[in-house]
Amino acid sequence: MRALHLLDSTCGWEQRLAVTQMLDRFDTKIVECVVASIDPAHTAGLLPDTDVVSTPRRFGLPALAAPSIRSLGLAQSFDIIHAWGAPAAAAARAALPDKSPLVISIFDPGLSTSDMRILLAVQASGPCIFSCSAERVRRRLVEQGIDFDSCAVVRPGVDFKTIREANDQNFRDKLGIDRDCFVAIAPDPPTFRGGLRSAIWATTMHAHLGSGIRLLVPGDSADMADLRKLAANAEPADSVIFTGGRYRFEELMTAADVLICGGVDDVSTTAIAWAMACGVTVLSPAIYSVAELLSNDLNGILFKAEDSWTRRGRQICARLDRARNAAKLREVARGQAYEVFSVRRSVDQHRQLYDNILAGVTPSNNIADPATVTV
Repeated sequence: MRALHLLDSTCGWEQRLAVTQMLDRFDTKIVECVVASIDPAHTAGLLPDTDVVSTPRRFGLPALAAPSIRSLGLAQSFDIIHAWGAPAAAAARAALPDKSPLVISIFDPGLSTSDMRILLAVQASGPCIFSCSAERVRRRLVEQGIDFDSCAVVRPGVDFKTIREANDQNFRDKLGIDRDCFVAIAPDPPTFRGGLRSAIWATTMHAHLGSGIRLLVPGDSADMADLRKLAANAEPADSVIFTGGRYRFEELMTAADVLICGGVDDVSTTAIAWAMACGVTVLSPAIYSVAELLSNDLNGILFKAEDSWTRRGRQICARLDRARNAAKLREVARGQAYEVFSVRRSVDQHRQLYDNILAGVTPSNNIADPATVTV
């Protein structure tokens, strides 16, 4: 079997991890993988150690990447095309409308209107399968018109070896943070939708009350300039540390005590999976995507969602000390992460998904969701 992994500029650390896990763990005698990108400059920074074929789009239009993808497809005869973003899916469909089966991986249930429009158009123009990282992702896709039978839930994999190696590197020392300091981290990418305003507000207030807290803000986004302005009011000035792309998010997680998810819109839960595995307490409003994995006082700290970001900030601030000392919750969460987010299972389920597609059976056949859903 030969599979083409097609990436675009919407891909981030979650897609990087999933693709590299497959490249590392697929038996090349059974599944041979080729990686290509319609936004090669972005992907070069995302996957610097991977050979990526350039199939660039022109003028920002995915369809204009079709000739390059078509040439690559004709040269290598792919059995499966795996798109890791909506633009990549549109480019793949334009290039090979009636040939290789198309798999589309979706991590974020809060898809934009434009991305959803693309996915619906791709589905209407030919058979495609959706690999959903969570049940909430599948539900949101189906609510907006995607065929339920074309969706399968494949949980992301957490590599405990990566966590051990990152712990050995001591990322607190790299960041110049004292070992005893209280460290929070925000999800990557940092956005208003993801609750960064509430996280910064809570951190600033907690620091004002005398705590030596630091908030790590990894990655980059269109909201970054406004977030920096908000953080400029923090006292002390180094309460909020913008790490940008200097470190990989999954490694930076090992420097934290608590992951703050401050938004009220459904978000990707891959960061929560890694926090659970790293022994980092998750503090979040009880939104559907989060409650799919966490229960208050069992394996995380949840609170009633408030529309106002400042009120959510107060809720977070009031629970930070408790989150820092929640050793029992972290122990339960780590054990569940070990059971639910196995890298081997995630890779095997993707292989099963490919087999199901080529065999013409239901995509979710023999793919069981290991997560215990508690709402």
